[in-house]
Amino acid sequence: MKIITPTGKSVIPPTDTSEPSDASEMACAARSLGLKSVRAWVPDIQKKNKTDGAQRTKRSLEKAENQGLKQLSITLPAELHPMLKTLAALSSR
Repeated sequence: MKIITPTGKSVIPPTDTSEPSDASEMACAARSLGLKSVRAWVPDIQKKNKTDGAQRTKRSLEKAENQGLKQLSITLPAELHPMLKTLAALSSR
């Protein structure tokens, strides 16, 4: 089996399928495949500042949950919608 590297170089990997025992063997195996070691800097993930609207919504949902209310989204057959709306209106009184 031959492996073609991104540079177009044809490499025959070693037939030994055992895992390398240390980092230097791993580096040697990678180099034999035409790979090179790269060191890169990547940006940290920055937390976005929550908007005023998002914070207000969160406070509102927490307040409702403390009062024993929680939103529920369900999918029902259309013929049951009027019954559920009536039930919701009765239970909110």
